Amino acid sequence: MKNELIEFHKHLSSQRIIVQDLMIGVCRELEEWNQIDDETSEAEEDPPVCDPLLNEVEIYRMAFLENIDLLLAEHKVEEGLMALDADEKSSSE
Repeated sequence: MKNELIEFHKHLSSQRIIVQDLMIGVCRELEEWNQIDDETSEAEEDPPVCDPLLNEVEIYRMAFLENIDLLLAEHKVEEGLMALDADEKSSSE
């Protein structure tokens, strides 16, 4: 049962990441369309159509931390440490 819960949690996490990626992509498309529309008609001023709650870096961080959480819940400490090291090397901050 514990393994099934872990697998279910992984599945939910991956689905959440997919939805967040789709949301970011749709927002970018809407922003591009608004820019094109603004270039053709400067007279109308519409409020922003899409205002995502989180930027890409925050979404990446949330997904990364959730992945670390899953690894630690599965007692995969070495993999978690390797993921932390890899993220630290690739991160500019």
